Amino acid sequence: MRSTKGNNEDDSNIGGERPTAVEAEPVYRSAATQMSSRSVIITPNTDFGTLLPKVPTLSNVEYKKWDVLKAQPKPFYPLERVEEISDTSRNISLRICDSLRVRSVQAEFEGSQAKCKTSGFLSYVINLYAGSHESTIVEVMRQKGCGFAFRKEREAILNAANGKGGDAPSKLPSTMKIPDDLLKQYQPPTKKDHEDTLDRASEQLHSKRRDVLLFTLQNLSAMTTHDKVNQKSAQDLAHLIMTSPINIRDTIAQVLITCSHEDDSTSEQILNACLTIFSNSMTLLSNGDTLQSTLDEEKSFTVTMIPSLVSIVNKLSCPHNACLALLCLRLMLKNSIDARNKMTAEAHSVVKNAELFGNQRHLKMAKEAKIALDELKCQ
Repeated sequence: MRSTKGNNEDDSNIGGERPTAVEAEPVYRSAATQMSSRSVIITPNTDFGTLLPKVPTLSNVEYKKWDVLKAQPKPFYPLERVEEISDTSRNISLRICDSLRVRSVQAEFEGSQAKCKTSGFLSYVINLYAGSHESTIVEVMRQKGCGFAFRKEREAILNAANGKGGDAPSKLPSTMKIPDDLLKQYQPPTKKDHEDTLDRASEQLHSKRRDVLLFTLQNLSAMTTHDKVNQKSAQDLAHLIMTSPINIRDTIAQVLITCSHEDDSTSEQILNACLTIFSNSMTLLSNGDTLQSTLDEEKSFTVTMIPSLVSIVNKLSCPHNACLALLCLRLMLKNSIDARNKMTAEAHSVVKNAELFGNQRHLKMAKEAKIALDELKCQ
């Protein structure tokens, strides 16, 4: 007699019946960002507030100025569009250093060279060489970024080097304005157009190609910049981003938190685009009670973003991103009680250190940090 099958054996074929197919567990899409061992793994149910470490404070940080006592000798090879100025390298370097601070240009100094990066991610270097009769040769070379933006940067550097001020008015041709009669004929996008835009963006934010991710975020940041597009159109899109039922706001927040743990150039630009979208959107909604009511209804977003923004400010790997994070932070502090309650003593110290850093190297950051501190005093 045949023995009966044990409990662990497959009896799905008894009676000639076919085995029942087991439905595979669905695979969830995630935002395509470069991950490292330090990165946060993002899932649909992640509580981001529990993933962020206790924020350390900056202390005993030395902020040095660009003080070139002796410029490097002029090389034997030809230099690129130089200007020789009848002054010492020390005076010229200090003037340029102050100009970079006033115009909030990120700079790293090494000897007679300054490596600079603007908020638009234009990169260039400034070299100082010893000239004849105690003069100094100034060379400004573009490395990466917009050529038109570089023209203004080079003009500002040379104006500062010649003692014309840290932010002298530009003599370059200004941008041509659209005639008023054409502006009256302009038809801004409808709400349906904006919804379609966000639907497409939501799909693209799940692309595995980081260049697609970056382009999508930069496009949304441009469309919410009131001085680049129609203000009413930018405000409508900003409202949809912050309240859309397709949760594009939370998707952007996921990308922001992930990229804040990365150090590569692409992640830095992606993070910049995310912060720009939120800062633009919250700025446009801050008129009236729209932002306040939105943040009150979306408390989980507030609780998630505050530690993330403080962490970005504390890291200071990119002052431009830290400045945007401070702008988002002070808008949330102004319009949300939950945001103010989330600010710990350590977070308060991070903002104060950001103000100190900004006074030395990045004036715009100092202003944003001061406003944020004023909001905290109003608690």
